Amino acid sequence: QHARNILESHEKMLEELKTPEIIKGNIRLAMSSSVCNRYFKDDFLNFRKQFPDIHLVVLESGTEQMFDMLRKNEVDLIFTLDSHIYDSEFIICAEHKEEVHFIAATEHPLLQRNELLLKEICSEDFVLTESNMSYRKLLNHELATQSLEILPILEIGNPLQICSLIENSKMISFLPDFITEDAYRNGYIKHLPIADCDVSVWTQLLIHKNKWCSPALNAFIDFYREVIGK
Repeated sequence: QHARNILESHEKMLEELKTPEIIKGNIRLAMSSSVCNRYFKDDFLNFRKQFPDIHLVVLESGTEQMFDMLRKNEVDLIFTLDSHIYDSEFIICAEHKEEVHFIAATEHPLLQRNELLLKEICSEDFVLTESNMSYRKLLNHELATQSLEILPILEIGNPLQICSLIENSKMISFLPDFITEDAYRNGYIKHLPIADCDVSVWTQLLIHKNKWCSPALNAFIDFYREVIGK
């Protein structure tokens, strides 16, 4: 009977955790500035309307630092923007493959070409994110496989600032489409037709396999799983 009482109390506790009257709590996230720019605008405002009692703390970091914080339980979950990551130590809650392109202002002379090779643009004036940041790191790896190197005239962490600089100059850059979509749609920039650069970039939302998920954390994961899947 004592064992049955323990099991019944356990089941009741789990049921209460699943359906709290008010979902509230604190969530600690780690992500890159690029991901923050994408998912913490209108999407966050919608999340806030649904869950006004959930408090979020966002830490911007590189991919390796994110996983280190996740292992140490310094954050509850992470948004990565990097190569596709799979590790049995972590659970992928949601993921989406991102398109990424070299970009230039609409009137850039290189856009007169129907096709370009990576080696033909390496001497151009580049503005890039820091070398250890996600898609820049993947670009550097692709360059290394072809024994090439790009020496940017400016390295800066804010991808929106990079996009703005490209719109008004003859410099070029390498950014995910979700960063540049407004400028591309409005005709301020275009994609350079690079034929030999195969870089795959993924957005992934991950937690540690041993992480206990509070109702607040489950609510966040369910909400952004739907957002990322769109």
